[in-house]
Amino acid sequence: TDAVLNEGAVMEMDTVQLRGVDVSAYQGDIDWQALARQGVSFAFIKATEGSGSQDPNFQQNWQQARQSGLRAGAYHFFSFDSGGETQAENFIRTVEPFDGMLPPVVDVELYGDRKLYPPAREEVTKQLALLLKRLEEHYGMRPVLYATGSAYDRYLAGEYEEYDIWIRNVYFPPSLN
Repeated sequence: TDAVLNEGAVMEMDTVQLRGVDVSAYQGDIDWQALARQGVSFAFIKATEGSGSQDPNFQQNWQQARQSGLRAGAYHFFSFDSGGETQAENFIRTVEPFDGMLPPVVDVELYGDRKLYPPAREEVTKQLALLLKRLEEHYGMRPVLYATGSAYDRYLAGEYEEYDIWIRNVYFPPSLN
């Protein structure tokens, strides 16, 4: 559980700080009740990746996080190798909406050989726009964009100003400046 907290998030809303976590199958079995007792109030849980992959622990984590009283939201790992529409359909098939659900999150980061050979911005923003539009239509709320600093600079900067942006940085406080 400590590793999960170290990867967690803190959201500041006015003067209130909320502690949360983002998790996937990489964290293994999670003691959701222990997280709730430690003051964690929300969780974003990996649901899908690309057009056909689902996180093997998603359904279990989704159910147990909600049973523990945590606010829950699901996230999708954006793939540079498939279309935005099919990625949206994968997420929609996997994530059943419910009252009180946190907005969907789309995780955009460079991975594998894409770190050395990143795809063109124009194609990425085209597919990302299709994904975001479809998720917003289905869930009735605007998704949040999650990105590393390098992915933000390459694909999101100057675009998507109507979206909340969540910058991942484990070393320094994130900044969009």
